[in-house]
Amino acid sequence: MTRRLLFMLSPILIMLSSLFFGATIYSQPLLNHHFAFGSISFPKEQIISFEEASDLFKTDKAIFIDSRTSSEFVKGHIPGALNLCNDHKKNLKTITHFLPENYTIVLYCDDENCNANSQIAKVLFEAGVKNIKVFPKGWTEWKNQNMPIEQVKP
Repeated sequence: MTRRLLFMLSPILIMLSSLFFGATIYSQPLLNHHFAFGSISFPKEQIISFEEASDLFKTDKAIFIDSRTSSEFVKGHIPGALNLCNDHKKNLKTITHFLPENYTIVLYCDDENCNANSQIAKVLFEAGVKNIKVFPKGWTEWKNQNMPIEQVKP
């Protein structure tokens, strides 16, 4: 359901991203953004394990947001994930209006050493997005567990 919803919304998101953000548009229906702010900590209940992230993915109950750089995202990401980009951080609150309220937002980066996912969580929360989870082991553990991946084709 989430992937279908994102697929249906993708033309609108792509149009808005190009109008408001000047985002690079790839041949796949993806919105390309990445953010990096300062080091931020979050309550334990917002931190999820690989098992929890995997369950949310398999049951299609979450929207995954990849906070790595655009070049890393293009090489591989969790299928259906959006990539939030540092170049457009002052417009991040605009995108929150297009995130469905009834889904969990799962933010991930490369691994525990990357702070971008928790930094984006703070901005999203301040913009009114409430159901935010952070998957700290992120992309590295996702790949190590042989989970599905997706790449952007030029």
